[in-house]
Amino acid sequence: MKQLFQDPKVGTIQVVDIASPALRPGTILVRHAFSVVSPGTERGTVSAAADAFVLPTVELECFGLIAMEAFASGRPVLAIPVGAIPEIVGGVEPRWLSADAGAPALTRLLSDRLAGRLPVHAPGDLRAFVERGCSPGQRMTELIAIALGETS
Repeated sequence: MKQLFQDPKVGTIQVVDIASPALRPGTILVRHAFSVVSPGTERGTVSAAADAFVLPTVELECFGLIAMEAFASGRPVLAIPVGAIPEIVGGVEPRWLSADAGAPALTRLLSDRLAGRLPVHAPGDLRAFVERGCSPGQRMTELIAIALGETS
């Protein structure tokens, strides 16, 4: 199996041969007809070539930061509803969340994407979502209000 690998230090990209993953009971191997960005390659030329970002995490994830990075790259995020992911992804498109954390639900979500049954949002709209929610000035104002107890 071939996989794109991006060196995190210098950003160079190469195609490497890797062994196909072994399937364990209760897991799935997704063969896709479109490109997918793997964790660790959210930015740069790899994400620019991706059609969507798949976030199949089943444990808590860094406050939705991975999803926000994908949105900042203008890419939709197809995800399992865990941690902050429902708040982040659902804030853009609730139908991009699987029904639950199980493999069948994620398979349905990916099938719906491939079949064109999910809503599409323009890359600029996804980037604007991040800009609205992550502007340094806005976040600092919110944090100061929280520290001073000025929130409800």
